[in-house]
Amino acid sequence: MPGFNPTVPRGLNVDVLEHSRRGLSKALKIYIEQIVANSTRYIQTKTSVQRFLGLPPSDIGTLKGFSYFYRDPRMGFQNLFLPGLDFHFMEFRILAFFFWQSTTGNPFFSFVFTYLIENALIWFRSLLASRNLSTKTMIDQRFLI
Repeated sequence: MPGFNPTVPRGLNVDVLEHSRRGLSKALKIYIEQIVANSTRYIQTKTSVQRFLGLPPSDIGTLKGFSYFYRDPRMGFQNLFLPGLDFHFMEFRILAFFFWQSTTGNPFFSFVFTYLIENALIWFRSLLASRNLSTKTMIDQRFLI
C-alpha cells in the first residue's frame, strides 16, 4: 500500500523486546511486593503542618536509598500539574486584585474577579496538561481522571 507505515520497524527483534519487557515487569512486581510487605516504612502519612502548608514531599527518602510515598486520602493528585508555581500564582493574585481594585474601586468585586480569573486559568492549564498527557501517552482523554 502506498503511504503505509508499518507499526513495527524493520529489523526489530520482537523476542528480545518481549524478554526485556518480562524482566522489567518481574522487577517491578518484586519492588511493589517489597513496598506492600513493608508498608509502614514506605507509605507514610503527612504531618498536620505538611498538610496545612501544602508542603511537597522532601527527598530524605532518596538520600537513605529508598523511595517512600504519602497517603492521599482525598485523592488530591490534581495538584501535580501545578508544581513549583505557587509563587507565580500568588504574584498573579496580588497583581490581579490591585488591578481590579484600581479599576472598580470595590474590594469585594476585586476579590471575586480575581478568584474567577484564577480558577479559569487553573482549569485551562489542567485542560492543556491533560491533552498533553493524553497525546504523549497515547491514552484517550476519557480515561484520564
